[in-house]
Amino acid sequence: MSDAWLVPLGLIVLKFLFQLVVDHVPGFSDVVDSVIVLPIEIIFVATAALGAVLAIGKPPIDAPVGELIGFVVVGAVSAILWRRAESALNEGDHRVRAAILCIVNLFLTSFAFIYVTVLLYRGGRS
Repeated sequence: MSDAWLVPLGLIVLKFLFQLVVDHVPGFSDVVDSVIVLPIEIIFVATAALGAVLAIGKPPIDAPVGELIGFVVVGAVSAILWRRAESALNEGDHRVRAAILCIVNLFLTSFAFIYVTVLLYRGGRS
């Protein structure tokens, strides 16, 4: 069994914590802002992990280029959802809409992240 899936997960957790607490005492709005942008960070780490495997030349997983393109598309959709959630939150009276957009975005990008980590964990065996 491979522990390679721990690296992308650790990067996401570290980035979230660095953004939130390094040289700063976070308030509630800081936490909300960090959670809203979290899906973008998740999809970039997942895409980078998949891309790195493809770039090595001897991938431990069966990851065709089509999957990488799919991840880029998910990243674009995630960016749209992030911007719309941020706009809804800034409008003030649309907090429920912002929360729904953020939850959908987290679900979408987490699925991609879980997909990559399962592939890394299994070492290419499905």
